[in-house]
Amino acid sequence: MITLYCTPFRVIVLLFVVAACARADTLRITEIVTDPQGDHNESSGGNGTPFDSTPGTGSITSSDEFIELRNFGGELLDLSGHVLQFSDSTPSFYTFGTSTGGTLRFSTGSTLNALQPGAFVLLGNPPGALNNKIGVLLLDANGDALDQWDLVGDVTGNATGTDDEAVLKAPYGEMYAHATITPLAEGPFPDLMADVQSGEGPTPTPEPGTLWLLALTGAAAAAARRRKARCASPRTPSGSTGRHAPHPAAPATHPESPGPRFGLPESA
Repeated sequence: MITLYCTPFRVIVLLFVVAACARADTLRITEIVTDPQGDHNESSGGNGTPFDSTPGTGSITSSDEFIELRNFGGELLDLSGHVLQFSDSTPSFYTFGTSTGGTLRFSTGSTLNALQPGAFVLLGNPPGALNNKIGVLLLDANGDALDQWDLVGDVTGNATGTDDEAVLKAPYGEMYAHATITPLAEGPFPDLMADVQSGEGPTPTPEPGTLWLLALTGAAAAAARRRKARCASPRTPSGSTGRHAPHPAAPATHPESPGPRFGLPESA
């Protein structure tokens, strides 16, 4: 079973992020497990490789949670100083190359200082106990945002079994999906994208975590239209009654009200 959460509204957010972050299309979050259904850290039994597709036989706890990232760029990446921030009831963060604890796994041929193009890195047993409703922010070594996940509302990390245990996301944020875990491997997004493009996916719903960006984007577009309208207004010589005529003695009949900034409620 695969559950889709098609979110084309996030395309607007993506454009905003790309404009602000030159490296937004390089390192991205691809998979997260907040509600493990298997003994992924192999506390007992297993095949000797924790956080792979074959879990152990021990108890299932928060230490079996994990998050995976992928290098979508064409160059080697040094992950030193990159940060994952987890916002939930127990906020925490993990700094690559500095934080202790957890289990790091890399695609074959990659290391902390040299993540190959197309390669994955997996952080098993991240700090804290990840809630099913959580915000995850990925920052580079300069503190610039590279990716953000908002598992809230209808899109959470809650699982009902091994077939929907992981939350995955398309590389450019078009949608989330619940599916079987695919650690250090390509997720089933080519097939999922075909379903969405054919109209078989669910009705898109904006995520609460992105609504403020949508409001900001809408306000910016409205401001651009107003500027364009002003520039298109006819300019008449001084002394006439046009735009550049001397100011009349009486105030304007319908002065524009100031209104809230960015199109958001004044109490926000």
